[in-house]
Amino acid sequence: MSRRAHTTQLHAARRTLVCAALALMAFACAASRGVDPEKPSAGAPYPVTLTSNDERDRATRDAWARLLTEQGITNPPAPELQPITATLAAIRQRG
Repeated sequence: MSRRAHTTQLHAARRTLVCAALALMAFACAASRGVDPEKPSAGAPYPVTLTSNDERDRATRDAWARLLTEQGITNPPAPELQPITATLAAIRQRG
């Protein structure tokens, strides 16, 4: 093995070792902090509590009608909405 090939392998090994060390240090910081289930979080409570809301229902129905009107459907049918989330449950068929 030539001296140049040996030097190239040595540099590659050093780069690999430095990258591995940096990765270990980066992940060690995150792993050192434990999760405390008793400690309150800064975010919203989990599970999220969502109640029925007439404004959400109205906004969904308006958006649905606007979408269908933009697609050229006149007098669009009213959709069936899920009771809490006001998401589409079913689309009524015209008969």
